[in-house]
Amino acid sequence: MADGWGQPAQWLTEAAEFFRRAGHAHVERACRALLRRAGAPLPRREHGHRAVPPALAALGITDREAEVLDLVTEGLTSKEIAARLFLSVRTVDKHVERLLAKTGVSRRAELRTFGT
Repeated sequence: MADGWGQPAQWLTEAAEFFRRAGHAHVERACRALLRRAGAPLPRREHGHRAVPPALAALGITDREAEVLDLVTEGLTSKEIAARLFLSVRTVDKHVERLLAKTGVSRRAELRTFGT
């Protein structure tokens, strides 16, 4: 991207879609992070409760919130989760805040009982 050669934003967009379909979420997130850093528009992802267990989906927990919840149950800090998911710490904290509200618990440690 720095050299202005080719169409790296288009290539990264196509790569992100390929890796999403192949089930390689980590590589997809890496492609999206590079697009974000380059200031390129991010392709919209399909959202829904397909990957969320029914009990969590019934609470209104989104795919991304379920990802954050999984990492919370592993004992990761917001900073560690942010690095793993290519998010800001503030975004992770907002997801945790929403998880607390949706699950009806008052502390982050209590979220471990809702782990997927």
